[in-house]
Amino acid sequence: VELLIPVVKDLPLVQNFELNPAARYTEYATSGAVTTWKMGANWQVYDDLRLRATLSRDIAAPTLYQLYAGLQTRTSNTLDPHIYISYPTQPANININTVVEEGGNPLLTPEKSAMWVAGAVYSPSFLPGFTVSADYYHINIKDAIGASSILQQMLDCEASNGLAPICSQTIRPLPFSDRSVNNVLTKSILKNFNQARQYAEGVDFEMAYRFPVADILDGMDGNLELHGYASLATAAGIQTTPNLPVQILNNVGRDAQFRSQFEVIYSDDVLTTRIGMRNTGDTNRAQMRAPNNGFYANYFNEPDRWYTDVTVSYMLNQFEFMD
Repeated sequence: VELLIPVVKDLPLVQNFELNPAARYTEYATSGAVTTWKMGANWQVYDDLRLRATLSRDIAAPTLYQLYAGLQTRTSNTLDPHIYISYPTQPANININTVVEEGGNPLLTPEKSAMWVAGAVYSPSFLPGFTVSADYYHINIKDAIGASSILQQMLDCEASNGLAPICSQTIRPLPFSDRSVNNVLTKSILKNFNQARQYAEGVDFEMAYRFPVADILDGMDGNLELHGYASLATAAGIQTTPNLPVQILNNVGRDAQFRSQFEVIYSDDVLTTRIGMRNTGDTNRAQMRAPNNGFYANYFNEPDRWYTDVTVSYMLNQFEFMD
C-alpha cells in the first residue's frame, strides 16, 4: 500500500509539501510474517529548491542457499580454549583435529534495518540544465545473517559459561564443566545465524549539467553532459557476534572514507562518447581486534587509485544487403 498525500501548497516558502507513506506485509513460509514501512516527505520550497526525507524499516530475507545449503563435512586443526593441560609454570590450550559440518539453516529470519535519509536538490533557474543534490543517510541493521568461525563459537560459549545457544553447535563427549583432555571438541557445526549488527552513515553528493555544445562552440551540434558523484562515509562498523566488540570499518582496510566519480558525455544524433574517471579512495593504517581478542591484526594503507573508462558508440543509419 502506498499513498501520496498533498498537505500544503502555494504558501510563502512552501510551494508544495507532500507526504509519501507506504507499507508492505510479507509472509515467509520459513519465518512467518513481517511488516515493512516507510514515511517520505517532499518539500518544494520554491522553483529552485526541494528538500526531501525518508524514514523506513526494511528487511532482507535469507537466500535459498543460506536456508537450504547441503551439508558438507571436513576436518580442521584448531585451538580448544576449553581444555587445559597443567604445566609446571602455567596452563596452556591444546590444538585438536575436529570434524566440521557446514550447511544451511532453515531457522533464519529476515535481517531488519532502520534507515533515514534527508537531503536537498537545487536546480538554479539562472543555470538551466544544472542540478546538484546532497543526502545524509544513516542505516542500522540488526539480526544480520552471518556465520562464526570454529574458534569464535567456542569463545562465545566460554563467555556464557556453557549457557549460550551457540554451545549446541560445539559438540563434546562430556558435560561443559569437564575441562580435561577427555572432553575435547569432537564436532563443530557452522551455520549462519541472525547474530550480527552493522551500521553506516555518511553523505552522498551528486551533480549533473546538460547543455548544448553550441553554447560554447558556435555551430557545433550535440549535447554535453557533466556528471559528478562523491560519497563521504562518516561512520561504519560491524559486530559479528554479540560477544565481540564493534569493529570500526570506516577508513580501514579497503573501506575508504571518501570516493568520487566524474563523467563527461558528448552525444549527437549518431555519436556518443563517454569519458569517466573514478577513484577508490585511500585508507589509513588501522588496527582491528582479532576474533580471540588476544592480539590486533594490522591493516596497511591502501593508496588512492584512479580508473579511467572510455566508451564510444556510433549508430549506423542503414544497411543495404544484396540478394
